[in-house]
Amino acid sequence: MGHLSREAREVMIRGAFAEQAEVSRRMGSLFTAQVLDSFASVRDRDTDFGGAVLNWAGTPDALHDAPPLRVSAAFHALADSGRDAGLRAM
Repeated sequence: MGHLSREAREVMIRGAFAEQAEVSRRMGSLFTAQVLDSFASVRDRDTDFGGAVLNWAGTPDALHDAPPLRVSAAFHALADSGRDAGLRAM
């Protein structure tokens, strides 16, 4: 992905999140779909987390680096930990 512009890479990454959200929804994993939809709609480079994801250097699709699944797994672990009531309510 090194030859793509920053904007093109961001579009590709956001697309990977939207695609995985839809797959999750079809499979009945509504928590994962909500997390991925939320990320795709609000995340930007103003936070360390958003910057790390949107500046992903690898291939973001499900067959390669799969950042949407990495992000959803991290949020799922946080929700299960009970440290964030908002996530737990999802």
